[in-house]
Amino acid sequence: MTHRPLSSLLLLLASCGSATHSWNDEISDVMDPYREGNFSRAAAEINGSFRQQWAVKLDPEKGQMTYGDNAIIANLERGRILFDAGKFEKSLEAFELAETILHHDFDERAIVSVKDAAAETESLMVNQKAMPYSGFVYDRILLNTYKAMAAASAGDLERALVECRRVDETQEEAKRVFQKEAKGSKGSRKTLLELQRDDSFIKKHPELRGASIPETYRDFVNPFATLVKGVMRRIKNHPDETGEVDFRNLVAMLPGNREISAEYARIRKNESAAGTLYVIWENGLGPRRRSIEVAIQYGEIRRTTYAPSWEFSDYLDTAYLALPEFIPGRQAGTSLWVETTDGTRPATELIADMNAVERFEYQERMPLVLMREFARVIAQETMANEIEKSAKKKDKGKIKGDNDDTEIFWTIVAKLGALTYKSLVNQADDRCWRSLACNYQFKALPIPDNRRVRLSVKGGSGKPEIVELPDGEVLLLIVRSVNKNHLSHHSVGFPLGRKTLG
Repeated sequence: MTHRPLSSLLLLLASCGSATHSWNDEISDVMDPYREGNFSRAAAEINGSFRQQWAVKLDPEKGQMTYGDNAIIANLERGRILFDAGKFEKSLEAFELAETILHHDFDERAIVSVKDAAAETESLMVNQKAMPYSGFVYDRILLNTYKAMAAASAGDLERALVECRRVDETQEEAKRVFQKEAKGSKGSRKTLLELQRDDSFIKKHPELRGASIPETYRDFVNPFATLVKGVMRRIKNHPDETGEVDFRNLVAMLPGNREISAEYARIRKNESAAGTLYVIWENGLGPRRRSIEVAIQYGEIRRTTYAPSWEFSDYLDTAYLALPEFIPGRQAGTSLWVETTDGTRPATELIADMNAVERFEYQERMPLVLMREFARVIAQETMANEIEKSAKKKDKGKIKGDNDDTEIFWTIVAKLGALTYKSLVNQADDRCWRSLACNYQFKALPIPDNRRVRLSVKGGSGKPEIVELPDGEVLLLIVRSVNKNHLSHHSVGFPLGRKTLG
């Protein structure tokens, strides 16, 4: 049997080409106009040149789906961007694709498949971005949350309520999946905590410092998802789904939040939502990840559970790890003013801080990321070491290659390609849901008599926006600000069992 290591390596790198590039760079043509508030252009980009990232091919006869490694994250972005562009049905289609892949190609597999094993092998020889994106807990929860908002925005309150019921199920299922992933990294988690308590280590590696997370956001809780459930149920006003439980939970999560406390008090008094304008403000752009190279002395990691104690240390003094650095999101302003004709200008209040939501999971996943990254470095350095030893033997004429391709491999890779190869693949997995808001805020107020409000961002520099509200007994106004100069909005009215769009 003839082995062609050079050809195999080149084929591996070619098949994982996107894994050697930053996700931020790959999606820049979409995110650049989105950050400017140009949602129509961003939607055109993601539906056009970005199509290969999210497209899914279905084979009904075999019951199989074919898609790329980025299909889930690309469809999350696509669904969000189409939602902001006012294309609610198309948004729901994108979210459905992401959800279908998550449930049927990741969560419900009882055993590790050949595809799983191949992805793990690629991650060792390339990097963790070579693995298919399977979603964070927070974006699985927000997937159903945005499906509920898109359905309500399209005027389909019944479908919105179906998605609200799925949020709790999704949260528990996502937590179960995460716990399964993290099960093998318990020792790594303990060691990481020990390293974080080492002042000298953290001084050299501040990117591995842990951050304090408010109690509200621990255990993968997202108050924004709970708010959306509560508001949808308040609008529906069904005796079996009043929203009381949701707002009671929010009062416990957000003590001191006047908006939440006031709405909960109305529910307790059996007051309906009739005559209420519910305002949801999506403020700024959420966190992102950036690939950084972290050089850690092997002596520092040898005491960890993920480093071997064999001769690896003889030829690797320093481990160059590619890690995702957490970059906090930026808000567009501190709050949204909703001015009415009577001269009052009430402001929204904070419901959920995505910096805290995402940071919590980022820190929870870091032991698993480190464990995989050390395994990758060890595998690649071991291969490089063997290449160098074999090349030296060839130079001394002690062995002969069994074919021309092998001769080329040992000579070129050992002498010229090893460093280039390691540099090329030293890319962290920086994929995350970029179009989410930095934080989510809320305000409930009586519908103005003239059905008009004036919106402006406190701390922003854009012009105020006059909003003509639609007909309806209960109104939902969703406002988006991606930067301090930007305001966009859409609204929907729900009169007694009917739907009126505006």
